[in-house]
Amino acid sequence: MSSGCCYASTIPIFVMSLFATGCGLSDQVATGTVQGNVTLDGRPFTQGRVICVPAGGATGATGEIRSDGTFVLYREKPGDGVAAGKYKLGVVAYESNQESDREPELMRKLISPPRYADPGRSGFTVEVVAGKESQVLLEMKSD
Repeated sequence: MSSGCCYASTIPIFVMSLFATGCGLSDQVATGTVQGNVTLDGRPFTQGRVICVPAGGATGATGEIRSDGTFVLYREKPGDGVAAGKYKLGVVAYESNQESDREPELMRKLISPPRYADPGRSGFTVEVVAGKESQVLLEMKSD
């Protein structure tokens, strides 16, 4: 009967450890890092954003393309990584000037090649592995 006593004493420790680490195990999301470069006809593509759509139930991600063509994807805020899983990627960039900046983005002229704006047609994919960094080169060609 003493073995029952030992089990009963470990249950409160386990429950307390759940509260000490947050709300529980289901709140933990295994993430990896995705960064890379975007080119158009062999040159750095310097504006817009990369969009990341999950192939399965994971949360999508996005990342701004920097002036040197590099990007880092994130779910909600920079630095939070991308949930592990398989993704399709797209590249979207709209014209930007004082006049067009007052219009909603979708009303502006798309300046990235249209086929790459659709993650389902772009041909760009990445598999994110928890705890790992993925490097991606998104090479676009003019239409």
